[in-house]
Amino acid sequence: MKKLCTLLGTVAAVALAGCGDTGKLLSVGDVSPMLTITTVSVTCPDTISVGQTAQCIHYAYDQNNNLVGGSTATWGTSTPSLVSLSSSGNVTGLAVGSAVVQATSGGVTGSKNVYVKPGISISLADGPGQVRRYDTCTWRAAVSGGTWPYSYSWSASSASGSSYLYEWTGYTISSVGFTLQVTVTDANGVTATQSRYITTSTSAPYC
Repeated sequence: MKKLCTLLGTVAAVALAGCGDTGKLLSVGDVSPMLTITTVSVTCPDTISVGQTAQCIHYAYDQNNNLVGGSTATWGTSTPSLVSLSSSGNVTGLAVGSAVVQATSGGVTGSKNVYVKPGISISLADGPGQVRRYDTCTWRAAVSGGTWPYSYSWSASSASGSSYLYEWTGYTISSVGFTLQVTVTDANGVTATQSRYITTSTSAPYC
């Protein structure tokens, strides 16, 4: 029996040496568990305007709550009538309402609520709709929505005049009339354009 035990011990030692082991047995605790994505969070602006585009970013975390670097995401929304998403996470406001932006990474989906507020609305009602030829008048743009401050760009066909921020002063050189147009750009780069056709009449009241 003593010889048999010695022989078995020798075989075991040779087997361990052949595997390059120094004598330490591998335990379950020595095996690192596979890291998987368990949580996805999404960051976006809380509010955007109709017509505005903003960047959203996703963050993926493993089961140890550590950030997973280099993860990719598929972007989408459960409210496609309110926002659209690009493949890189750009969200664009389409209509007013509370929208949901979603990012899926590693089979896990995270979401963020984004409120879409009204875009820029312009009215050129402040000014006459009919003028006498060469009579100098003033038209003003009433702007709402978007994000202040605004910038204004004016143009007027068949007319001559000058623009002053939110108003235009000038006169028609046409016996028929002219088209007055203003383009407004807000602080986020969202633009809107409004035009108004002004007719000419010899019986129109003077400005």
